[in-house]
Parts: sequence; C-alpha cells; structure tokens
Amino acid sequence: MKKFLVFSTLAIIFNGCLRSYYPVAYQSSAPATAIQVKNSAHNYSNYINANATIGKGEYDQEKFNLIKLSYVVAKTGDHYNFNLEGFGQGGTYNVVGVGELYDGNKSFYGLGGDVSAFLNFKINNLKLGAGGIIGIGVEQGEYYDFRKSATKDEVIDGQDNYVVGMANVFPFISYQFSESTILSTQLNVGLPNGFSPIIQLNNEHFTLWLNWTPQKLTTDIVTTQRITIGLMIGIGGSDIMF
Repeated sequence: MKKFLVFSTLAIIFNGCLRSYYPVAYQSSAPATAIQVKNSAHNYSNYINANATIGKGEYDQEKFNLIKLSYVVAKTGDHYNFNLEGFGQGGTYNVVGVGELYDGNKSFYGLGGDVSAFLNFKINNLKLGAGGIIGIGVEQGEYYDFRKSATKDEVIDGQDNYVVGMANVFPFISYQFSESTILSTQLNVGLPNGFSPIIQLNNEHFTLWLNWTPQKLTTDIVTTQRITIGLMIGIGGSDIMF
C-alpha cells in the first residue's frame, strides 16, 4: 500500500496533473454513409459493414485496435440520404506509463446504434450537401474497469462512464462515374474522433471506405494518429420502413 501511495504521489509531481482516459469509441472513426447507387422510390437497401481501426492512444507509446461490425439500412433519393445502423465492436487498448498495477493490454467491447441523414442538391452527376449523425452506445470490459478503478484510486482523472454519446456534422460531395459506381467523401466533425475525413468508393453491391486522421504536426513530420479501413456488402433490399 505504501508503495502504491508513493507511486501515486510521484506520478502527480512529475506529470503535473493526472492523466485522463476516455472510452475507446471516442477515438474511432465516425461511420461511413451507405449510398444506394440505383435509387428506388420505395426500396431500402441492407448492408453488412465491417471495419478495423488502429491508432495511437491518449499518451506516448500507447496504442489501440478496434474491430466493428454493423448492420445498415439505407435509403437514397436525388436530394437526400438516410441511414440506420446497429453495431457491435471490440478490441484492445495498451496502457503505458500509468504504473505496474495498471499497465498492459486492456480488452473492451460494446454495442450501439446511430442514425444519419443528409440533404443535397444535384448538378448532373455531382451532388453537394451536408448532414449529421447521432448515436449512442455502451462500452465495457477490462479497459472500462481500468478507468473506473484507477479513477477511484486517484491515479488518473478518467471518464468512468460506460454510455457513449455520438454526434457529428459533415459536408458531403459525391460524383457518379457510371450507373454502378459513385466516388464520395464526407468530412465528419464531432464525436467520435473529433475529425474523421472519409473517402469511399460505392459500387452497386459493395462499398470500400477509408478514414485517415493525421497526428498534430511535430516539426516537419506528419504521422498517423489513426486509420480505419471498412467494407460494406449489400445483402438485398426491403420495403418494411416508412
């Protein structure tokens, strides 16, 4: 116990203040938008969306990885798009430099859902618009237990909440190269991730998408803060929604 108190005191003295840790979901990418390449007046399209994120953690030498699997229902018109998503995710966060009792890989897992929509105007094959995403999720596991116990012991100033709120706004641009191919981008700003620029290639049956977030500039070097690669597969349509 004395060793623990000494460590805590030294950590505060040399660090100046306690470290802060947040749910890993806040460091992931905002979701890509599923887009129907062929619009239908009544039909909704269903997708399976799988993506993987690797990135730097809150502090030096820390890192995390995250795998997310979701089910997406989408409806696209000439001047609007609507997505409804339910997801599950999990991964590990490697804590470094907090102390012997707390360092190491911490697993986490969570469930959640979100809804997104945007409005746009169309010029031939070009669409320009803006929209937003709102959602909620829960995150549990060893990383949550670490944040909760280390905050209670006053070793870190952690966020011990397991409910995660999500809200993003974004401009949207897309161009339809052919009847089966659309290239699009959206610049998400908000939570998660603060800034999540996404570029995606939409095909009639699948979508490939990429989010790359650079770290803050250090001298003349730009390094990667986090990168997400995703694949959406179309699994048919339905007309069960409004």
